[in-house]
Amino acid sequence: MEALLKKYKEKKPEIIFEWNDAETGARGWVIINSLRNGAAGGGTRMRQGLTKEEVVSLAKTIEIKFSEAGPDIGGAKPGIDFDPRDPRRKEVLRRWYRVVFPLLKNYYGTGGDLNVDELKGNSSSSAGRLISSTALKTALYKLRACWRFSFR
Repeated sequence: MEALLKKYKEKKPEIIFEWNDAETGARGWVIINSLRNGAAGGGTRMRQGLTKEEVVSLAKTIEIKFSEAGPDIGGAKPGIDFDPRDPRRKEVLRRWYRVVFPLLKNYYGTGGDLNVDELKGNSSSSAGRLISSTALKTALYKLRACWRFSFR
């Protein structure tokens, strides 16, 4: 068991995306530890002092969670190093999601987590609508692709 845990800890994430917000100095990362069945997921976290290393660790933890409890996708974690009490918080999130949209559109899904409540089932926020719309379009695209493949 120790050897397996060591191997898991030393495994490098498949994708590391880094972002720097010129307007506020906020930093963010999307860590995709692995893509399983072409997808990965994990909730977006925001807190002052967040580090890339912490986000990598959280992505690995999400992968273990999904491996045991489902869904059958890889583990990922987005994180933003920014004070969630700052009045510019929503603007930071808006810029963040504009930048990470291509990842969301293709193989990564997110929801709310620490200090990012806008995404917890709230499709009335602009970020919530973007994520809900993206997730729905991606799911429909994948279903259509599977259907075409299955019946040819």
